[in-house]
Amino acid sequence: MLKRILEGNRSFRTREFDPNRSHYETIAKGQKPEALFICCADSRIEPGKITATRAGELFVFRNVGNIIPPGDTGIAALLEFAIPQLKISTIILCGHSGCASIRALDREPADEPVFRWLDFARAAQERVDAQIPLPRTEEEKDERFRLIEEENVRLQIGHLLTYPVLKKAVDENRVEVFGVYYDLTTGELTRVT
Repeated sequence: MLKRILEGNRSFRTREFDPNRSHYETIAKGQKPEALFICCADSRIEPGKITATRAGELFVFRNVGNIIPPGDTGIAALLEFAIPQLKISTIILCGHSGCASIRALDREPADEPVFRWLDFARAAQERVDAQIPLPRTEEEKDERFRLIEEENVRLQIGHLLTYPVLKKAVDENRVEVFGVYYDLTTGELTRVT
């Protein structure tokens, strides 16, 4: 795999980096991204590609399930860096179809790190399950998961807004927060919030 990655980098330098050298020289001097893009670590999601943005335009943060635990030091540091330091004015939280993290919410919880992590998304599952009948068909099950994936975006935005640095910036109209959903089957990105 490493050989393939290094060959891919040579190709990138030839077809992207060299023809756009001035852009890369500019961003090498310092970053000034316009938005913080929070998404799942799923290997099928490539923020720059699905948004047609260039290197330097998005400050990207990824983790399993695009989960934002309240009171997390890592998230607090991310927001403290993104807002006062980088002067980001837009935060986008992106969920996606076929999210294995969301599907794992239906499995029997175990005392493992992944299930403790997923507890921060469980309320999304509970909200959806309280509103829809028990799915019977595969189509109904898929629709339920889609609804939970979208509800998880709303839930995690709620968690984001518990961080004082972001809440203050939103209250002062310095930062806008949006939720979006990426459909892996169509390539479409739609607004959720």
